[in-house]
Amino acid sequence: MHDATETTVSTPKKKKYRLLYWFLGTAGTIGFIGIVLFILFLWQLLVGKNKIVISPQTTHITAPLRANGMPNYAQWLLENARKGVTAENNAAVLLWQAVPPDTDMELDEKEFAFICDELGIDPVPAKEDCLQGVDDMETFVRLATWLCEQRRLSVDGRIPTAQAIAALASLEGNPWDLGGDANEMWFVTDPIVEQAASRPWPSEGIAPLADWARKNQRPLDLLVAASRRPRFYSPQPRSLDEQLLITNLRLPLLGAGRDAASALSIRAMWHLYEGRADAAWEDIIALYRLARLFASGESLINILIGTSFDGIAHWACQSYLGSGVLTAEQARRAERDLNALPNLSSIANAINRGERMLYLDTVINLATDRVEGDARAPSEEIGIPPKVTTGLRLVKIDWNFVLSEGNRLYDRAVAAAELPTRAARQAAFA
Repeated sequence: MHDATETTVSTPKKKKYRLLYWFLGTAGTIGFIGIVLFILFLWQLLVGKNKIVISPQTTHITAPLRANGMPNYAQWLLENARKGVTAENNAAVLLWQAVPPDTDMELDEKEFAFICDELGIDPVPAKEDCLQGVDDMETFVRLATWLCEQRRLSVDGRIPTAQAIAALASLEGNPWDLGGDANEMWFVTDPIVEQAASRPWPSEGIAPLADWARKNQRPLDLLVAASRRPRFYSPQPRSLDEQLLITNLRLPLLGAGRDAASALSIRAMWHLYEGRADAAWEDIIALYRLARLFASGESLINILIGTSFDGIAHWACQSYLGSGVLTAEQARRAERDLNALPNLSSIANAINRGERMLYLDTVINLATDRVEGDARAPSEEIGIPPKVTTGLRLVKIDWNFVLSEGNRLYDRAVAAAELPTRAARQAAFA
């Protein structure tokens, strides 16, 4: 007799094999599905590409198009900026006759000829007929030398040596090459010029500056005349020729603008001290009008330049109104003119046009890796290291999502910028 506890129950062999087959079959199926999914993932990651869709949701504009079928944002900006502009109502026509073409951005003759042809400027202005900036090397050196001769310029409480004065007077190259007292004289002179833009000054007090103002009367008067025109359109030179990336386009007149603004302010303060209050006000209110013209462009740089002009005008206006020499009528005229000024252009316009187009153009050029008229890839033009763009080429990116999401964020920014109060705008941007 066997004890019940010693009884063993054995699993049939067929059931054991059935479990084994089920396990192996299930594992194989899962593995096969995993391999297929992994291959599909690699295909999507490394091989598959999605075509950019031309639509308001992705590219924002649907025309004009480049030869590769992508939007031509530079041309779009150009066509919109020139609408309704004529040689008679465009301030830039007179501004380009007042400022030298190589200021700041160093336009070559071909580029400047393109601009003059686009704006209807004929003949092309000669450089010698344009404004000589007050910080131009020749003017600056003459002023520093004169101040030394008048014993009004000191370095560490002492009169500069004759050798330092001679070195500064004969300077033809870069002021950073100066050494010793000559270098210190350069930095001491600069604040004097800055003060002349916001404080009244007499001819005998800064004689070289008065000579400069007389010599530059024609271009300075052109600046005042330009401020009375209602439109401002100055094409970006390369957009008229090569149609490259928006990031490659330059704004040369904006670069020259600040020099022109400082020059007008300096002349206004000279007029004010010399008893020509009406002439001083013409220059000051011209600064305010130019600020609004420059800010009417389609980029944040335009807004910044316009704001800078406005700041220079504020300092000059403060000195004018506080001078104590105005008649009642002159004070009332200043009040009327200031009240009639429109606000600076809203930042919403710059965000919606120039900045949005810059973003979209950059993304599309990264996606298509377009190189047009330039040996370098677009990514290099906007400062993205080649290693980053190489990595972008190895993976699939839904560029349509990138474009549409960017547009959505720009829509939010534009809506926030259009709100009436600062508190509301801050809350919307948060």
